[in-house]
Amino acid sequence: MGALELHAEGIVVRFGGITAVSDVSLDARRSQVLGLIGPNGAGKTTLLNALSGFAPLSAGKVTFGDTDVTTRTPQWRARRGLVRSFQAVRVFEGLTVRENVEVGAVGTGRRRRAARGATVDLLALTGLGRLADRPASSLPAGQQRQLSLARALAARPVFLLLDEPAAGLDEGESEELAAAIRRIPTEFDAGVVLVEHDMSVVMKVCDRIQVLDHGSTIAVGERETIRTDPEVIRAYLGEQSTADGGEVGA
Repeated sequence: MGALELHAEGIVVRFGGITAVSDVSLDARRSQVLGLIGPNGAGKTTLLNALSGFAPLSAGKVTFGDTDVTTRTPQWRARRGLVRSFQAVRVFEGLTVRENVEVGAVGTGRRRRAARGATVDLLALTGLGRLADRPASSLPAGQQRQLSLARALAARPVFLLLDEPAAGLDEGESEELAAAIRRIPTEFDAGVVLVEHDMSVVMKVCDRIQVLDHGSTIAVGERETIRTDPEVIRAYLGEQSTADGGEVGA
């Protein structure tokens, strides 16, 4: 395995007598966006928690580059570039949009001037530049999700684990988000693992897609392969088969 990969092997996560993730392996590359899709309850968020250290493993191994991080804390992983966003967005109340991102940038060791420069670029990338001086708490839910992405990127990730970043976004905001995610591997030299239900976003940004169902992987492949896979259509995409790349509920 090369130094630019995030690898999971034989991941099992149990909560009491319930197995949320069952013998799942995953390979994420720094040059790509890997999508994780599947029905609600398929184990996608739990798998992100396992990769980022928020869910202890019942079995399996996670390696980041050439380092076994299976027993490392989320904070240890984040400091080394394994950064995770959450479905529930929390902004720093009392701070502006700009200040929210600057806090994330300064937290990585940047000097204040460098943090300000990075913040300008990140707000432009996520479409929030015109809102830089607004109180972050005043933003609607969709724009708070965009702010969460900017703040995560301020942490200078090597891999960015995104959990349903398009939830609550309107069509235009989803388009902006997809464009921003698509640029992350090239402009930030960071890989992305994306959990998302909005199939229009998934099909636009993902180089490869891994499909989970009942805690297990049922398919891994490039977009067109996944779009037409009979097992994936049966378990998740339904009869629409997303031929038009539209959103499919879960």
